[in-house]
Amino acid sequence: MESSQNFPAYYTVLCARTADAIDAIDQQRYQEARALLIAGMQEAEEIILFQEE
Repeated sequence: MESSQNFPAYYTVLCARTADAIDAIDQQRYQEARALLIAGMQEAEEIILFQEE
């Protein structure tokens, strides 16, 4: 099934970092997973703030 929706950049970043974090958790790399989630939040916030300017 193909989707023609264009998702916001912040959503794409959050999904990518979350998927990477899940992979890290599956491999019991918890600190890396935590860092990936924090980075995703920060990147998404930067995108949102930049769009508001």
